[in-house]
Amino acid sequence: MPNASNETLFLTERTARALLREKGYDMHCRFGHVHTIQRNRELHLCMLDALETMDATRFLACLDDALRLSQRIDGPFMPLVETPGGRA
Repeated sequence: MPNASNETLFLTERTARALLREKGYDMHCRFGHVHTIQRNRELHLCMLDALETMDATRFLACLDDALRLSQRIDGPFMPLVETPGGRA
């Protein structure tokens, strides 16, 4: 049985979960989608059925893409709330 760090011809939900754990993330599957959570934001990685045609490198690239997108979205975050001394 290949371990989670080895690339295989395809991934299963179990091997994908192990890959994410190695990177410090938990995997959540909802309604056929694979997600992980970072800083209270749920990130979509791929469709669950796409794992069958995905190797470890491609799956981790999906994680990198989701993290990169999350960083761009978080960029210059300015909350729209009143703060003492004026608007933030």
